[in-house]
Amino acid sequence: MFQCIESLELSKTELYGRFQIGPVKSGQGLTIGNALRRVLLGEIESLSIISVKIKGIKHEFEIFPGLKESIIELLFCLRTVVLKGSLETRVERGFLHVKGPAIITAKDLSLPPGIKVADPDQYIATLLFETEFSMTFCIGKGTSSTNLTPLEGKDNFLPNLQDTGLVSTNDFGAHEFYLDPFFSPLKKVNYVIEDHIETNQETPLNKSFSLGSEIGQVQNSTVIEFIHLEVWTNGSIEPKKAFEKAIQKLLFTFQTFFTSSVSRSPSQLKPYQNLTEIPIEELNLSVRSYNCLKKANIQTLAELVRYSKQDLLEIQNFGKKSAEEVVQKLYEIFDIHLETNTLKT
Repeated sequence: MFQCIESLELSKTELYGRFQIGPVKSGQGLTIGNALRRVLLGEIESLSIISVKIKGIKHEFEIFPGLKESIIELLFCLRTVVLKGSLETRVERGFLHVKGPAIITAKDLSLPPGIKVADPDQYIATLLFETEFSMTFCIGKGTSSTNLTPLEGKDNFLPNLQDTGLVSTNDFGAHEFYLDPFFSPLKKVNYVIEDHIETNQETPLNKSFSLGSEIGQVQNSTVIEFIHLEVWTNGSIEPKKAFEKAIQKLLFTFQTFFTSSVSRSPSQLKPYQNLTEIPIEELNLSVRSYNCLKKANIQTLAELVRYSKQDLLEIQNFGKKSAEEVVQKLYEIFDIHLETNTLKT
């Protein structure tokens, strides 16, 4: 149904992929292409530095002796560092310690296991003379729709991440500078629809009206479409992998609207149709399972069904028995099969 036509590494922070999807029926190309583009730009997760704490600096307008850049310029450079990998917890810390004079690049960052920079030579700052520069930073995960805002009425910058389930405010210390991170790994997505006319020739059953081989055949033509999708990423994910994730997300988004046929009586199932209106309290889970889901900011069934059984095991303190309990409750009460759902990656 689809194939990768071209894959290029334009730079360490720019990967390009071109895909052909089809054939599809006439009129479906626009629907599929637009849906894929929306998901690619808005729902693919990536890592980013979300806050920074610099030794000896209390506010962003302060001057660090020996640092060529201002603190604001330094924070902007850190915000653009492209990270790839995965987090074992909701948020993890890294640190940087450099003795000048030196040029600080992304390879100088000490990152948690499983995380690395896409471009080790990406410039961060310059120390002009002998001085020591130390800082710690937090790394979080999200999508382009993840909204992180500083807490109001505080002297220091503490990201308000409780609504996203990424971190709690206890993960941040005093004088922590919030970077307003942008999580989307996609730089640009474009698609073009190409029409093809498919012609079939059929011979009539009644050949008595055939005056010749050409006249005796009926020409039947059908218009089909091919979608040519172009994807540019920032180097943290390959275009093909991002494309496959987008397909998975679309498939299981529509799957939530599908009710499979079961042998149980409909009266045994909860009479809900909109999953966003169903709180997880309706599952009557054990205290441990319930608290783990709440800490992961999973409030409704619409949020829960975006996880597969394997994804649930990656939630902090969420064991195998808890995952099996959730799967069983979803099936028994709402007839939702979570085992086949692989949306969260």
